Amino acid sequence: IKSAFSAMRDAAAKLANPSTWAALTATSSDTSMATVIAGAGSGAGSYALSVTNLASPQSLSSKAFATNATVGSGSMTIELGQWSSDNSTFTGKNGASPVSVSISATDTLSSIRDKINGSGAGVLASVVTDANGQRLVIRSKDTGEANGFRITTADDDGNGSDANGLSALAYDPTASVTSMTQNTAAKNANLTVNGLAISSASNNIEGAVDGLTINLLKGGTKDPSDPTGATIIPGGSSAMSAKRLTKEDIRKTTGILNPVGHVVLAFKNDSVTAEAVTALRGLGFTERDILAYTAEEA
Repeated sequence: IKSAFSAMRDAAAKLANPSTWAALTATSSDTSMATVIAGAGSGAGSYALSVTNLASPQSLSSKAFATNATVGSGSMTIELGQWSSDNSTFTGKNGASPVSVSISATDTLSSIRDKINGSGAGVLASVVTDANGQRLVIRSKDTGEANGFRITTADDDGNGSDANGLSALAYDPTASVTSMTQNTAAKNANLTVNGLAISSASNNIEGAVDGLTINLLKGGTKDPSDPTGATIIPGGSSAMSAKRLTKEDIRKTTGILNPVGHVVLAFKNDSVTAEAVTALRGLGFTERDILAYTAEEA
């Protein structure tokens, strides 16, 4: 009995704590497009979300090479920055410096991949094998239009702009060098919240609405006239869990004191149960609360 009352007391304390009811829960009407999380500073309300496109990294792929073939020697310089809409101009990223990677005549795509990944240039390289052979794929480490990149080469064959030797891994449209193919451009996510246009370098958006984190999962398929809804409600799961736990503890306690379940009769005739009622009242529950909770189905 003491154990049951102890559990019930702890649950009641949660209900008495203002922070339990101050907690907020956010829900999305289309969790395939976006999920939402309410945090500190958020207020109850409803928001209309429309997602035009997700944020994306820039991605390049090389032509196909024979398995374990060497490419050429020289050096690759990788520079982060932003491309214009037609890729005719490139602006280096503020605070980021170009990174040079030395390539030897014996380096294969796999070893070039490893050198790029170890350079800290802000890009990630991988080797993809298809029916035509192996390709080097390089993408920005982070999404967003400011995290595009270009690759220039100093090719030991003396020509850094053709598609032979190391320059086969070059990409710089400002110099008319496109030996690698751009598969995805670096883009910001574009969405509206209650009709307000928002651009974000990340698909994890914080601060657009006070205390609300929006995780974008899909874009381009939602009619702007029928946006996804995000609703923030007070109390939320923590309050509901505390209330449910308290009800369960009341049922458990009254069940221990009166296994037959005739709670009303027990209140009148059983001294031990009468003491239980007194204790429950001390926790802030009325006799009507207790009767109602014990009458509900678990």
